[in-house]
Amino acid sequence: MLTTLFGGTVLIVVLYYGLRLLKLPNYWCGVVSAAVPMAAYSLFAARDWPGLDVVTMHVTVFAATAVVLSLINGRRRVHGEKLHWAPKLFIGFFAVLFVLLAAFAYIATNGLPDSIAKRVMPGGESGGVHTAFAGVVPHGEDAAKGISEHLKQRDRQSRLGWQITVAGLDRLALNQAREVTLHVQDRAGAPLTDASAQLILSRPAQRGDDAIVTFSPGAPGFYRGSLQLTETGQWHALLRVQYGNDAIEIEQPIVSVLAP
Repeated sequence: MLTTLFGGTVLIVVLYYGLRLLKLPNYWCGVVSAAVPMAAYSLFAARDWPGLDVVTMHVTVFAATAVVLSLINGRRRVHGEKLHWAPKLFIGFFAVLFVLLAAFAYIATNGLPDSIAKRVMPGGESGGVHTAFAGVVPHGEDAAKGISEHLKQRDRQSRLGWQITVAGLDRLALNQAREVTLHVQDRAGAPLTDASAQLILSRPAQRGDDAIVTFSPGAPGFYRGSLQLTETGQWHALLRVQYGNDAIEIEQPIVSVLAP
């Protein structure tokens, strides 16, 4: 989304001033420079629909950019004087709108930076605060069932008292295989052997791109698996561990994947 949003804005600026060099009237410079990116993005959105909110954001930014360029250059060309405060206020409004939309798009995709999340989010001091958009949240009976299941998971984990440690999820690099180690102990610290475990990593607000790690047993209480991620950015980890008839699910902090 950030690529199409900022890429389209840059394309509008390039097209506008390119048409100005060709001596096209200011009005048509604005219309054409806005229409081309909008048409291109419409084809892209029709192939892979991103949602009405994302499309609206693109259309608003594209139209605002073209309007601002037309106002600035149209006034200077016709009157040869500085802009009045009213057009400046109008231009400033769209500039602020553009910055806010960009900030919202970044937060929705990547979440708040850790340094900010720790200060403004409840429980941020302890880490593991997820601020990226997690997708559409259902309401009604299904949502109530989801909340109930989450509370059951917390109660089950407290009752079992399992001690679970995951290693290998720090500083993951793009397209590089990494060994992930899982250590499972009971309440008394004894290793849990013959358990089955699975780690699922998913990208916030995206479905179908999950990375699944199935662990194989090693030393008593230790399990190993291999993980390789193909996209940079934030990933949310969900760990499922089953031992006999008991099973728990644990949400791990969002992990970042770095470019090589």
